[in-house]
Amino acid sequence: PGETCDVLVEPRDEAYTIFSQSMDRTGYARGTLATRVGLEAPVPAVDKPQWLTMADMMGGMGGMGGMGGMGGMGGMGGMGGMGGMGGMGGMQGMSQAGMQGMDHSSMGMQGMNHGTMAMDHSQHAMGGMKADASLTVPSTKARHAKTEYGATTDMRVDMARTNLDDPGIGLRDTGRRVLTLADQHTIGGPLDKRGPGREVELHLTGNM
Repeated sequence: PGETCDVLVEPRDEAYTIFSQSMDRTGYARGTLATRVGLEAPVPAVDKPQWLTMADMMGGMGGMGGMGGMGGMGGMGGMGGMGGMGGMGGMQGMSQAGMQGMDHSSMGMQGMNHGTMAMDHSQHAMGGMKADASLTVPSTKARHAKTEYGATTDMRVDMARTNLDDPGIGLRDTGRRVLTLADQHTIGGPLDKRGPGREVELHLTGNM
């Protein structure tokens, strides 16, 4: 792991289960905290797998939790029949056989300044999608440098946010208490009482 955390536990005269399940819900690891040997606590059932949303991928459509499987998106204008994108071969000039080795850097697309294309999807109604406020606040439109566009970049963030209080994928709205980074603190309060002097925004674009 990238970091080690100390958790202080003051158990009563009973056992507690530490339960960690895989992201695809195909397995889990289980531990027990107890005051004496032989005590065991119930082991919960594995949760159902959850689809990744735009919020999980740091998109701008904050907390699209109700989109299970994106099943209802076929009715959106222009998005019908996108399964596999198989019908694109008939579009004029879209012969896929000849698209190998295309240099997209020369596609100027007159007048388009990609550096300012920070789309804010937060006002789109799109019925059935419930917004998770903890994922969208605080958030700011990301400003991308020219170096973040090209074949070496495999992801860009629409809306930058801290996510310190986000339990993580598949752990939201489970009815259980989930520890997050927002729960971490120094015993006795911070050693340095000063507030932050500046904020550094890091863009992880996938180009290592």
